[in-house]
Amino acid sequence: MEEMSKSWEDKVEEARAADAEADNKKKADEAARLAGTPHLINLNEDPMLDRRAIYDIKAGEDLTSGRRSKASSHKLQLGGVGVQTDHCVFSTSEDGTTTITACNGKAAEQLRINGKKVMNTETITLKPNDRICIGPSAVFLYKNIPKESEASMPDDPSDPISYDTAAEEIYNAEEAENKNSEADSLKAIQEQQLEEMKKMFDAQAEKQNEHDATKMAELARLQAEAGAATNDDDKKALEDKEASLRKELDEAKGQMSEDAK
Repeated sequence: MEEMSKSWEDKVEEARAADAEADNKKKADEAARLAGTPHLINLNEDPMLDRRAIYDIKAGEDLTSGRRSKASSHKLQLGGVGVQTDHCVFSTSEDGTTTITACNGKAAEQLRINGKKVMNTETITLKPNDRICIGPSAVFLYKNIPKESEASMPDDPSDPISYDTAAEEIYNAEEAENKNSEADSLKAIQEQQLEEMKKMFDAQAEKQNEHDATKMAELARLQAEAGAATNDDDKKALEDKEASLRKELDEAKGQMSEDAK
């Protein structure tokens, strides 16, 4: 009833007051960011949506990110394949340094900084103008005005960091990761082949050693029998066998030396 009794002028005045309050809060937040509050700015391929969302990371007030849902309490809620219920946490210390930590291994696999995959849950210190990709395509630019001299790359108004900048970094990193993976696979195959060859050669050498030991025993027997022979014909026959066996052993040793080269 009271609402109905309000004049048009009163309603307009209340709306103006609400707009002014919202505008003042926006200006206060912007002033705080310029004064030093670290924050994230969204990057989007659509110019109308680019750099429209800002998420403050105040000291003592962690900014948490996770999958979008009605039950979620995360300030930074995202959709997309790979985004975990609790994905990552941004924290700012009293000296203005901001860190990011993946909440679990699966979240780490869907978290990239400047194109590179994080891969673990270790805490990482951010630098101003770092590009952070959460999930498959949500990209944010980390800003921290007081530490701008430590920036990972320039963000000049005449040549600003864009969504395309971050997307190209991710593409290049994925290409390098795929090449490294292929190289690792090839190396593993080669190492396996070398190990198999080594086993084969070792087996052959062991077999050859056993064969040589038998032959050497036979050679010793022939030498002994030839030395003890009293019949010239028998002695010559034994010596011929001994010479033939010795030649066979020498040829086998020569072949093994050639194979080892």
